[in-house]
Amino acid sequence: MTYIISNSKLELSIDSPNENYQSARFDWSGKIAEVSFRGLKLTTTEQLNSEVPNTLGRGLYNEFGIDSPLGFSEAKCGEWFHKIGVGLLRKTDDHYLFHQAFEINPCEFSVSAQGQRIAFRCESPLLNGYAYVLEKEIELLDYGFIVKYHLLNKGRKEILTDEYSHNFLSIGSALIGSQDTLKFPFPL
Repeated sequence: MTYIISNSKLELSIDSPNENYQSARFDWSGKIAEVSFRGLKLTTTEQLNSEVPNTLGRGLYNEFGIDSPLGFSEAKCGEWFHKIGVGLLRKTDDHYLFHQAFEINPCEFSVSAQGQRIAFRCESPLLNGYAYVLEKEIELLDYGFIVKYHLLNKGRKEILTDEYSHNFLSIGSALIGSQDTLKFPFPL
């Protein structure tokens, strides 16, 4: 199911965790697949005209642990490790590559939608001393939206990770090039 939250200016299309993108790189909770401003699409996909679209990023997808997922270095080949927001991945090589195909044992996900707010919960199993609960809330405002994360450590080992949001931007499906400038009315 795709969740749509909108007002007179913005519309967000947010995929449910077990819908569309099902690969190992990006967090499955709160996948903002498309953003539109007054009907004009502002987002696109990682690759245009791909033969395997549900394996690529799109919109505003985020990722935890791009270089080193939780427990990867400790796991032996054939064993499982955590990818926050996805589930357990089976290790096949001593070097992690974010674009590699992995066997996935997905986390438990739940979704709660109320008005202009959608909340996602992702709970991992305990494995090799690691376990967590990831909560993500997306709330639509008059002129924007807020994404809040809460990562709770439920295991006995310390969680050290990084996170970023990959922004697949495109104004009205046009390719962005040297002729384009992006300005913000506030300091970044």
